Amino acid sequence: MASMCDLYPPPQFRPVPAGEAVDFAKLCARAGMKIVVSGAMPDVRLHGEAVDFKAVSPGLVSYCLGVPLLPSERGARARTILSKLAYQFMDYASREIVAAAHRAHRREAGLRVQTLRRALAPNASRLLLRLCEVKVESVSMLADSLGIAQPHVSRAVQTLVAAGLVQKRRVGRQVFVELAREIPLSLTAFEPCLK
Repeated sequence: MASMCDLYPPPQFRPVPAGEAVDFAKLCARAGMKIVVSGAMPDVRLHGEAVDFKAVSPGLVSYCLGVPLLPSERGARARTILSKLAYQFMDYASREIVAAAHRAHRREAGLRVQTLRRALAPNASRLLLRLCEVKVESVSMLADSLGIAQPHVSRAVQTLVAAGLVQKRRVGRQVFVELAREIPLSLTAFEPCLK
């Protein structure tokens, strides 16, 4: 497996920066990452050569990245620039921002796994199988047909809605539940049952 040092070789050094300056806050926003550090933000520049380099002058360090080496899509370009700043140039602010984004992504993935585990609990599983048979049914009818107390059915419905497996709609005083029209990507193995 390649390490970050293999993906991003050490940058060249040049005495004078080149290229157009990039607003670091906008760059982070395009990448979908939050600025988690305070103080001076790095001076990032994009230039036309196919080389990345660092320009060091008294009181200023500029990170100059070659546009030909970057993806064309704006979000992917912003994420690549931040990754290069963090791992190739070893910029402190960028490393902290990228690390915070990775931690947030792991937290979100953990929450999705917990939601899916709850969706596989006995009551939720029985409710899902019942909906595979009847397609649409009210919460009260689900409670009667499954022999489960209505509060437990309501809780199972909430879990399945959070997992993206079912949809609910209110008609008057009744809540109807049906299978979701689109199955979450993580559950495509269950698609034949859910159709």
